[in-house]
Amino acid sequence: MPELHINDEQLDLYALGKLTGTAVERVEEHLLVCETCQARLKEADEFTVLFRAAATLPDARPSRRWWQAPRIAAGAAAAVMATGVMFIVAQRPRSNGAPAVVIMESLRGPEVPARIPAGAPATLIFDVPPAGAHQVRVVDLAGNVVLTPATGTQDGRLTVSIDRLPKGSYWVRVYGQDAREPIAEYGLQAR
Repeated sequence: MPELHINDEQLDLYALGKLTGTAVERVEEHLLVCETCQARLKEADEFTVLFRAAATLPDARPSRRWWQAPRIAAGAAAAVMATGVMFIVAQRPRSNGAPAVVIMESLRGPEVPARIPAGAPATLIFDVPPAGAHQVRVVDLAGNVVLTPATGTQDGRLTVSIDRLPKGSYWVRVYGQDAREPIAEYGLQAR
């Protein structure tokens, strides 16, 4: 039983001029009588012309993007992984070692404030006798209360424990029983 129409492969080869031998004769004979295959050949010819024209355009060929270059992509991947590792390490809880102990002394003048490690526990011991109730407030340089730790006593002195204070400069204010005005103020740096 003869084929009703030319198959796509033969039609494409004929359009490109690559069909040989008796196959060319059969295709041409069929094209003389079949309007459907004539229309298909016309579409194939138009596609071939457009394809050849597009192939000669300079921007028709894909250009490599920076992330497609193997060395750059590997470097970018390594940088992302290193950033991830640093983030994970930074998020790990720090060891709960012994807190830093700092003696807080009221001094007048340009003395250096007491220093504690930032993000680590610390115990502050004040030169204020623990007579009566006291309240301690840690404030930032703008006067905003950052922390109000519970007070205690150690060796007859007022003490407070600070869990983790972020890096920065602070004032530590000690209030008496009325908690209106500070009775002492100390400079503190967390580094």
